[in-house]
Amino acid sequence: MQRRDWTLAVSIGLGATFLAAAGSWQVSLWTDESATISASTRSLSELWYLLQHVDAVHGLYYMLLHFWIGAFGQSPFSLRLPSAMAIGGAAIGVYWLGRSWHDRRLGVVGALVFAILPRVSWAGIEARSYALSALAAVWLTVVLVVALRRHNVWTWMGYAVLVAFSVGINLYLLLLVASHGLTLLSLPGIGWRHRWHWLLASAAGSAVATPVLLLSARQSGQIGDESLSVLRWARNVVVNQWFLGGTPTVNFPGSVFESLWKPASVALACVCWLLMLYALLRIVCSDSREGLRYWLSWLLPPILLPTLAIGIYSLLVHPMYNPRYLTFTTPAIALLLGVGLRLIQWRRLQVSVGILVLLLAAPVYISQRQPYAKNGTDWNSVAMFVHEHAEPGDGVYFSPRYPSNSPTVGLTLRRIAIAYPGDFTGLKDLTADVSGADSGTLDGYSKLLAGSMDNANGVKTVWVIRRLDYPVDAARADDALLRAAGYSAKTVWKGPLDIVVGLSR
Repeated sequence: MQRRDWTLAVSIGLGATFLAAAGSWQVSLWTDESATISASTRSLSELWYLLQHVDAVHGLYYMLLHFWIGAFGQSPFSLRLPSAMAIGGAAIGVYWLGRSWHDRRLGVVGALVFAILPRVSWAGIEARSYALSALAAVWLTVVLVVALRRHNVWTWMGYAVLVAFSVGINLYLLLLVASHGLTLLSLPGIGWRHRWHWLLASAAGSAVATPVLLLSARQSGQIGDESLSVLRWARNVVVNQWFLGGTPTVNFPGSVFESLWKPASVALACVCWLLMLYALLRIVCSDSREGLRYWLSWLLPPILLPTLAIGIYSLLVHPMYNPRYLTFTTPAIALLLGVGLRLIQWRRLQVSVGILVLLLAAPVYISQRQPYAKNGTDWNSVAMFVHEHAEPGDGVYFSPRYPSNSPTVGLTLRRIAIAYPGDFTGLKDLTADVSGADSGTLDGYSKLLAGSMDNANGVKTVWVIRRLDYPVDAARADDALLRAAGYSAKTVWKGPLDIVVGLSR
């Protein structure tokens, strides 16, 4: 690329990074990000022990975050900054592909569309590997384009290395590698020599990633979402997968965006699907075999193959679909939308449609940056309330997420303290039993409150943290134990998801 292209690409990357990172510090951390913190803050030996039991599919990401947290800490902004930077790097790759396949204007339009896609703007403030999967996907494609043009051993070796890295970041990127195979089969002028070299490079990269594949296969029950119906899958593909991202599941009284982001996401999906349909029609009807039709081979396989393969497998065999897992398809979607905008012949209509896409994406973007945007999670407020009202030596009881008949329980609301450890410093955890590092789990194990009341001896105030939807009978049983020990409620705070009760003797 020329110097002007590099300047423009870097500017696009910085702008996309800023857009993704904006407001990330005010959004509460949530359960998935707490898992990232739990794993990434362990020693490397403890992390390896964890990956033998759980979350091997995220192992490489956890290792990268381990060193990042060691250098920059674990504030919400710091945790999410790598994802925002990955979005910026992916936007540069989208620009490169658009410019390489057609012209500079397509590169710019594709990169801008990529930056404002709700799935992308959501991934940019998520301390998980989804933004890195988009970065890996777009640059894996860039390296393949370069390898096909230069056709030397170094570019194919680079492709193999990126395949290994990509699969380590997100197991589903194997489907992107497979889609590249379909691209090579359908591209005109690509001989079998190129295809064999691609196959060897793909096999070599996959072989390097074999440990991740084997460990993940043993833990396949942890991948995916709840049972999937055809209707739910179709709704996710049409709206959630690219045009909604993660949004609040609670209302924000008095905010105009309380009522805007839902219809805006549906309207955005409708406009974008029409744009993509228009692009496909123009491509199919084009007289240029080496021009517009060339894009079909590059853009359709990485969109259709992962979506259909994961969706059909989830419907027929085992649920493994979640819109988040397909974040790596967003670069292809952005470029296809960029093609649609680029091919609109009337300048005023082209500009109007672009502005419409931006305006419809804005309410979703803003909703993603509300304090409780992560599925209504209010952990930032819970931690702040405890920090402001608790005193050193007080006890804290992290209620189980779900009632348990076993004397020990795995998942509790202790993940709040993992996410915001500084706000719980000096408090006595009444039910903690075995740490996550010792047990090779993300959460460790806790005793039930009934078996932990001896730990409350000498504790004047206990702070009970539980979900608002925790079963009433189980909550009453815990409250009865505390009343019998002489505690009575003095302070209560309620959020959209959780409740904090301060009980004193």
